Amino acid sequence: RSTAIRYLASEAEKRGLWVYYSPTAAGIAGLPITIIMLLTSSLSGRIAQKFGPRLQLVVGPFVIAIGMLMMLRIAPGASYLTEVLPAVIVFGLGLTTVVAPVTATVLAAAEDRHAGVASGVNNAIARTGGLLAVAVLPAVAGLNGAAYEDPTALTSAWRTSLVICAILAA
Repeated sequence: RSTAIRYLASEAEKRGLWVYYSPTAAGIAGLPITIIMLLTSSLSGRIAQKFGPRLQLVVGPFVIAIGMLMMLRIAPGASYLTEVLPAVIVFGLGLTTVVAPVTATVLAAAEDRHAGVASGVNNAIARTGGLLAVAVLPAVAGLNGAAYEDPTALTSAWRTSLVICAILAA
């Protein structure tokens, strides 16, 4: 889900449909997610080890959903600082809340001698889910080839995708 949302956001930003970013600026606009994950993932993992992953695995998807719903405010001409960045930060915090506990839970469920296989399967499932989302979500949201050039159709598909993903995350 997050992969598909980032893909659609970058497509819209590259095409100048929202905040008129170049492709490079569109990539930089999502950089706070990576920075947040780099800075807080180890803390998230420690919290999961100390208290168990259950709370994070329940709360994290809701935080992701809130971040996605906050992205509904992004429209043509949106301000990065007031509309994009807050949503990106909440979304990144939600991802961080979930990713480390999921990985720890998967690895804890496997015997030590199978930790590498468990990690590989976890990564493969995550990547496959992202690829499927990128392939399926635009079609489900009503986006076809010609619509990528139509600001109204792309914005509508973006909003539909956000709602679908927020529902699936929550």
